[in-house]
Amino acid sequence: MCCEPRSLRRAQQHIGGKDAPLSHRSGTIHHGTRAFGGGVVDVSVPDTRQPAVPGLVLHRYADLTPNVVERVRGIPVTNRVRTLTDLGAVVPEQIVAKVMEEWLADRHVDVEALRRGIEVHYRPGRRGAGVARRVLENRALGLTPGDSTDEHLLALILRTYGVPLPTYHHLITLSSGEIVEVDYA
Repeated sequence: MCCEPRSLRRAQQHIGGKDAPLSHRSGTIHHGTRAFGGGVVDVSVPDTRQPAVPGLVLHRYADLTPNVVERVRGIPVTNRVRTLTDLGAVVPEQIVAKVMEEWLADRHVDVEALRRGIEVHYRPGRRGAGVARRVLENRALGLTPGDSTDEHLLALILRTYGVPLPTYHHLITLSSGEIVEVDYA
């Protein structure tokens, strides 16, 4: 978890909104990721608020609506789709890709929900959504989520070196009649 609930509540009181959600890096960490950790506290607020809070990175959005906020362990956090859509504004594209692959493999998000969320929040000048869109469009596995967080790496390596992509999630019928699935064939 990125911050203690007591310190977050105190910060939320200071910025005038008990429901100001963790977002960006903090939202990613609070939802759970193996991609990175950190001590930065990112909080999103409606763009009408202009507070400066020592120790917090405030992100102001006109489209911060209740439907993109959920409670995780009692703390308001932007949902995973919105968090991924915003994350690219504050971390390198490779980190966004790693978190996206992790959450797709763990079935916390799906490709279609990501696509819809990115389109809703994309606009010129909104860097995070553009990064998320690029990462999603350039996935080596296309629309298919991996079964593990690193499964996409083989497809990425093959594509990088111009090797034709194998069949993904190939089914093989054994002589016993049993059907097994292999990652690549």
